[in-house]
This record gives sequence, C-alpha cells and structure tokens, in this order.
Amino acid sequence: MFVNYQVTGIEDLYVFDGGLVYIDTNGSMGADSMPSEIQLASVHVQDRGTFELFSYDKHIGMEMNLTNMTVSIIDCASLVGTFTYAQIQRKSFTH
Repeated sequence: MFVNYQVTGIEDLYVFDGGLVYIDTNGSMGADSMPSEIQLASVHVQDRGTFELFSYDKHIGMEMNLTNMTVSIIDCASLVGTFTYAQIQRKSFTH
C-alpha cells in the first residue's frame, strides 16, 4: 500500500508476508489525521513485512500516535524511516 492521501477505517495495521506499507508526508492514517500524521491503535510488522515513512522535505517530520507497535526482528521485518524525525507518542489509558 502506497499512501499519499488520507486513509481512514483502519485501527490495527498488520504488515506481513513480504507486504509493504509506504507513507509519505502528504499521506495520513486515521479519521482525524492531518498530512504526515498516523493515528492508529497498533502497527504490527512481521514475516518480512516493511513499514516505511518518507519525507520529501527535511524540515517536515512524521507524527505517530499509537497504543502499540510490534516489529519482529526474528522474522526479518523492517521499520524504515527516511525522514528527519518521528514523534511516537503512546496513548494514555483510563480505567
């Protein structure tokens, strides 16, 4: 999946079996997301999957708001960032 637009309707993203998710700074994921923002409950990368973030401008970063992120090194999964900075924030839970 190549994302350079807003994608909604996904809460848990699984990238596996050699799959690729590529998001550039024009794209976003999540109902209330703006360009270069990813707002998901979880991202799981395993079994040779690749999750890649890319910025066309070194002054524009990516913001990820996630509850959980899993990258399986054993399965040769890849988390690739060709961007200046990424801000990963953990969502707080209220009980």
